[in-house]
Amino acid sequence: MAEADLEMDLKERFSSAAKFLELVAGQLNSSQLLELYSYYKQATQGRCNTARPSWFNMTARQKWDAWNALGNIGQEEAMKSYVALISQLFPSWEEESEKTSASGWVSVSCMAKEEPELADTEKKLSDWVRDGEKTKVKQYATNSNIDQLDGDGLGPIHWAADRGNLGMLQFLISELNADIEFRDQDGQTALHYAASCGHADIVKYLIELGANKTVKDADGATPLEVASEPEIVSLLS
Repeated sequence: MAEADLEMDLKERFSSAAKFLELVAGQLNSSQLLELYSYYKQATQGRCNTARPSWFNMTARQKWDAWNALGNIGQEEAMKSYVALISQLFPSWEEESEKTSASGWVSVSCMAKEEPELADTEKKLSDWVRDGEKTKVKQYATNSNIDQLDGDGLGPIHWAADRGNLGMLQFLISELNADIEFRDQDGQTALHYAASCGHADIVKYLIELGANKTVKDADGATPLEVASEPEIVSLLS
């Protein structure tokens, strides 16, 4: 087989493996998903060339570390490693694979920290935002706390963006007048969170509202520089 044919065959297998992952991602643990993510990013974008996300965005930071650890590995080699890992985890994946129009990478939505179960009487505004309970959020929200940092250094708007809850974010902004440019303790806005966690719908929404795409956090990183998905990079470019 000619070299060009071999290259095309690899690209086709890589694309098929990426689509197959969409069907089985729920069966893998975070370590396996991170390894696949790193190979996918290296294969499609080359060497890691973005700033390391803020310490609190743990998922974005883990994803960045996994990608950055690949160093100068070539894109073709990364494709081979991706396919090999899929084959190792699912030996018969090519037989099981179904045609799908899904995109190549399932975003590992922000791996939330292990959070203790709280009784309703113990919950504060941020807890209700995380739970997606609009009625409770409205009950607990005031002008003084809607743009206030909690014990984790985040405001309600950051939690909504972190969890990918567009409905909650819209509620906070349109109903409770949350400031879309409100910053967490590391200087990050909701747009930073949505970009780093791979929530394209939230990124689009915030951009439509006029969110500042060039705002820098305490580490000097813009939302574009912490973006984790090609679609989001395109939106912010």
